[in-house]
Amino acid sequence: MTYEGSNPSLCTIFVVVSHAGVLMDMAPSGNGRLVVALVVLGLLAVLVWRTMEPGKFQQLTWLLLGFFALRVVLTRVRSR
Repeated sequence: MTYEGSNPSLCTIFVVVSHAGVLMDMAPSGNGRLVVALVVLGLLAVLVWRTMEPGKFQQLTWLLLGFFALRVVLTRVRSR
């Protein structure tokens, strides 16, 4: 990464690096953002399953989480 002075660009790229190599590429074209988004949505789905009573609100929450997961995947497919 190069130094851009006192007013750097807003488009920064983050790469998580370990001693074995690159773990996750957080660039817009990398898989890191997709993985993080799907893991967060999966954790929210587990929380909904464990904490909400079965009924209309749980089904609505499942529907919204599914919509967001589909949107994340379709955005990734469209960008390729």
